Amino acid sequence: MKKFLVLLFAALILSACKSEAPKEEPASEQAGVKAVSVTFDQFKTDPEPYVDKYIKMEGTCVHTCKHGGKKMHIVGEDPDYTVKVTASETVPMFDKELEGSKVAVEGYVRVQRIDEAYLNNWENELKQDVDKQKESGEVEEEHHESMLEIENMRKELKESGKAQISYYSIECSKFNEKTPG
Repeated sequence: MKKFLVLLFAALILSACKSEAPKEEPASEQAGVKAVSVTFDQFKTDPEPYVDKYIKMEGTCVHTCKHGGKKMHIVGEDPDYTVKVTASETVPMFDKELEGSKVAVEGYVRVQRIDEAYLNNWENELKQDVDKQKESGEVEEEHHESMLEIENMRKELKESGKAQISYYSIECSKFNEKTPG
């Protein structure tokens, strides 16, 4: 049941990933699209110009998702700024052994925009799911964690003073572990 909820949560997040520009398809990489090299500083300063663009970024893997390896987080010189890298059809998972390694990642930059309507919809879906689980007598802990996440996002949204907050990630088409030295 927990795996189902994690997959459901991931599907909710992915379904909300919308941007104004049409997405480029990974097949275009095979047609000769060359990755634009982007540094962490460039990305941190202004990631918006890279949305739906095919980029290459190098960093150190500091985390891989323990639930199937579908995500990893990489850092540059500033350890407080991480970039989430998500798996794709061409790279279905990241090995836990990558943690601590230097990696070169290529893929499309994606953005998830969060506003109050998105958070309300997510919260309503969770409440409906909890109601169904109560009927069966199985309420999962992930719901509580998700509600806390919604609360934190609402706080972040309010503190930002903006109508929405944006989360940027790289949908990985390929990567390689850099050898030391």
